[in-house]
Amino acid sequence: MGAHAERLLAKCQLALKARGINSSFSVEFGNDVAGAIIDIAGREHVDMVVISTHGISGWHPLVFGSIAEKVVKLVQCPLLLLHSANPETHLKSASNRSIEWW
Repeated sequence: MGAHAERLLAKCQLALKARGINSSFSVEFGNDVAGAIIDIAGREHVDMVVISTHGISGWHPLVFGSIAEKVVKLVQCPLLLLHSANPETHLKSASNRSIEWW
């Protein structure tokens, strides 16, 4: 599983490098995802953290909180949140723009 993630991230890193953007990645394992992101950002002195968020609603994030929400509150560097498409609600408008409901 880790090797597969590293291969995918290495491809992304090459695509960014081709556009003149330096990047790095880390594949970590554990139960506290938000804590790991915050620890790595501090340890590696990162310039920015980029996270994809799914916009999950309902009782689960209310009880457990979301990873992105925890990182937003605790990270000490700039943070970019990207909303990923939810295949169940992803539609295209007549102008071919994405429409998302949260």
